[in-house]
Amino acid sequence: MTSPLGLQQPTLDVIAAAYAAVVLERQDAFEALAGGASWDADLAAARLQIGERTLRIALLGSASDADGSWLWAWDNPTFGPDHPATRPLRALVEVGREHDIPELVRPVVPLSSLSDPGDGPAMTIVTAASGLLGAGGYWPAPYDGGIAYLAVLDRALPAPTPDALALAELMQRAITAYPHDNRLTVETYLGVHGLSARVEASTVVAELGGREARFEFDATDRLTALEVSE
Repeated sequence: MTSPLGLQQPTLDVIAAAYAAVVLERQDAFEALAGGASWDADLAAARLQIGERTLRIALLGSASDADGSWLWAWDNPTFGPDHPATRPLRALVEVGREHDIPELVRPVVPLSSLSDPGDGPAMTIVTAASGLLGAGGYWPAPYDGGIAYLAVLDRALPAPTPDALALAELMQRAITAYPHDNRLTVETYLGVHGLSARVEASTVVAELGGREARFEFDATDRLTALEVSE
């Protein structure tokens, strides 16, 4: 299976598309776990308290309503690159430099330059970053003038198990929001879950929990059909 970082020159859009289904699935599970519990962030300790659960986090950055920009937390003078809540972002900067992805390297990114998956252009960065960091979810933290985003990096957070019966809806949500590379969306999802798969002409066939999932693609690698056996 192809990794987004195995491509010759991956873009931010392609990376977001690659991890779209993974991030959506994890976010659904994380939101179900969090429920309506109260929350509090201790950024000095890089911790997020949700109800009785304390989780390790990274502060990704913030989307400003005032100037319509994304500011990476490592360039925020309140934190800087060596702050406990921003150290994990070094890996993103390294990816950006290695693969020439300017949005991961520049401290400030105009939101108008980003694709909007339907819930705001900042989510393209949040999805790509969450996927690259292996986050178990993300937490939007509104403030006066914008929204800051926290990536949940706590390994104690239970990873969701693939649900064959919910797969079609998950993939439809993913490729609708991030349509840039449907095949990569599917292959990254299967790869992250360690699911065995084979290619039959224009079809990728995978085994999920005793069921067979068949992903049919057209000549442009657009997902045209998904069938799951009974």
